[in-house]
Amino acid sequence: MVAVTFTDNDLSTSALQTYTLTVGVGAGGAGKTLIFGVVQRDTSQSITVTAFTVDGIDATFLGIIQQNDGSNSTSLEQWGIQSDDLPDPSQVDVDLSITWSTTVLRMRVGVAVTDAPVSLTPHDTGTDAETGSASSFTLDNATFDVDTADGGCVVAFTGAAPSGTVSNAWTGPTEGFD
Repeated sequence: MVAVTFTDNDLSTSALQTYTLTVGVGAGGAGKTLIFGVVQRDTSQSITVTAFTVDGIDATFLGIIQQNDGSNSTSLEQWGIQSDDLPDPSQVDVDLSITWSTTVLRMRVGVAVTDAPVSLTPHDTGTDAETGSASSFTLDNATFDVDTADGGCVVAFTGAAPSGTVSNAWTGPTEGFD
């Protein structure tokens, strides 16, 4: 079984279209897969990432979940890259450049690193979004049955990028960060 470690996360509350961040990826080293979850919050609808690079190398798009409630939107995307594709697989920090389809109010990124390479082609995905107003958006009792290929792993990100307080409660998976 592949082990997954959540290594870092970063939040920017600056309204930008392109974010440049540095995040930690643990001990670094060859033969690992880096998986990133990025979430944005804005008043525009259907915002997506148009470019995602890790140390100047294009990452692979893995999936998206969006919530548009009329006047606000939240997008959560997953992207990945093999450590062997980086200029220096042994580094402990990587530089990210994340460009959205328009300026967003704020953005957060989380990083998960596997201890062995895994495929960047999703085997199975789970999505469950509920709609509501920006002040009362909830996702209650979301459950997913997600299968993995032999030697694979499951990485789950949930996200909200509001300006207020948000709480997420997990049952089953181990939470890496809030």
